[in-house]
Amino acid sequence: VAFFDGLPLGTAETNVYFVNLGSEDPLRVTLCWSDFPGSPGSSKSLVNDLDLRVIAPDGTTNYHRLFEGPDHTNNVEGLDLPGGLPGLYRIEVSGYNVPQGPQPYALVVRGPLAPTIEHTPLQNTADSVGPYPVDATIVLSSGTVDTNQLFVRWNTDGSTNFAAVPMTRISNDTYRGLLPGQPLSARVRY
Repeated sequence: VAFFDGLPLGTAETNVYFVNLGSEDPLRVTLCWSDFPGSPGSSKSLVNDLDLRVIAPDGTTNYHRLFEGPDHTNNVEGLDLPGGLPGLYRIEVSGYNVPQGPQPYALVVRGPLAPTIEHTPLQNTADSVGPYPVDATIVLSSGTVDTNQLFVRWNTDGSTNFAAVPMTRISNDTYRGLLPGQPLSARVRY
């Protein structure tokens, strides 16, 4: 389970989240917010209208329940994808019409979430001495990172044989592995 207290949204603003589904089990996403009170006698009771959209790894766009598009009626929107496709899902929460904003909200994602790893690739360098720090931010949906199982695997020959260096925690969810120095002509793959 992953919980997100999203940044409040105004009209035409969107917050994007990524979750990595680790198996073909169902993915469930729920968006909810406390709406601003409507006017008595109004034909529409929803004042601040947020929309939920989930884009699967194959590019399929999914909306709330059985709707074929955004839901402009409810302040709770849920999406169940039975037998989800493993991979990276893009979850978008958008402010369709937020006249009394910005509108805060909560987002809950349930399913077999795999770790999310964010990394900025190393830049080319003329430094042949090294070491070359490889940093990654690793976020688990539950539990903690087992640093005994955390390595950067690398090679310079393009084969499927990789050397490994351990990664250590440098702050909160950020870990670092140090690749040894390489000749200037080397192309390091990791």
